[in-house]
Amino acid sequence: MSDLSPDGLVLAEVRKSGTIAIGDTTNGNRRNIGRSVSRAIRLTFSPDGKRILVRTNADEAVRDLQSLRLAGTLEGHANDVNDASRSPDGRRIVKAS
Repeated sequence: MSDLSPDGLVLAEVRKSGTIAIGDTTNGNRRNIGRSVSRAIRLTFSPDGKRILVRTNADEAVRDLQSLRLAGTLEGHANDVNDASRSPDGRRIVKAS
């Protein structure tokens, strides 16, 4: 699974190992976020391209793209989450089971 930032300059991808790689599309340089407690399954960029929503088989987390630090986690879903998506303005995240 991969996603391209809204400006097309950054590619984020989930590797088979469950790690996340962030790549610069202009020069091919990559940096890894690393593996979380649970393997990453899907990811998507925020509309402004500054953060990514990462879904694992256990939770959903928002990471800052520049620092790769955890910016927050999503809680309150009692069942397994099958998908998550942001609203067009980036202010809300919808999760579905």
